[in-house]
Amino acid sequence: LEAIRTSAHTHEVRIGQLLSAAPHWDNPRNHCISILDVLQDPDNADLKFIVMHLCIQFNYPLFDTVGEVVHCRNCSGFQFQSEFGRNRDCNFTNFVEDPDIYPDGKFHPASPWVDSTYQKPTHPITRTECWPRVSIIDFGLSRQYDPSFGPPRFGGDNTPPEHRTPKLKCNPFPTDIYFLGNLMR
Repeated sequence: LEAIRTSAHTHEVRIGQLLSAAPHWDNPRNHCISILDVLQDPDNADLKFIVMHLCIQFNYPLFDTVGEVVHCRNCSGFQFQSEFGRNRDCNFTNFVEDPDIYPDGKFHPASPWVDSTYQKPTHPITRTECWPRVSIIDFGLSRQYDPSFGPPRFGGDNTPPEHRTPKLKCNPFPTDIYFLGNLMR
């Protein structure tokens, strides 16, 4: 469940729903999180809740092998998303994985290194034993637009050269690739 202030993130729900709908959801290159439902806060017109399946942060536990990193498929999912818009905020907080590495299901959703009672450590299996699906989340800065309309937006990574000249109009796809490179590093 994610709370979205629609005045601040005007495109998040629409782009997330676009990538979750047919025919896109059935595409094997689509590694965007599936939005199951969108709920409107009855007391606040600016607040919506995106309902997604349960996932955990993708970088804990640490990757054990190069094969686990390669299997992550961040590149193909990112390429697929770029066909429908630009992510503009590719950093480790915007990737999650299915909790398959905890086959007994006894983990705390916010702290998967401990069980649901916060009493005992968990014992995940390796990713090579289960190959969990990795998904892209958070489309708050994502856009479908003509690059001539403006520069890439600032996200979690503010180091790209394009951000040194804020009014520079440029294609945001190379910036997304720069973000992806920093993520892999």
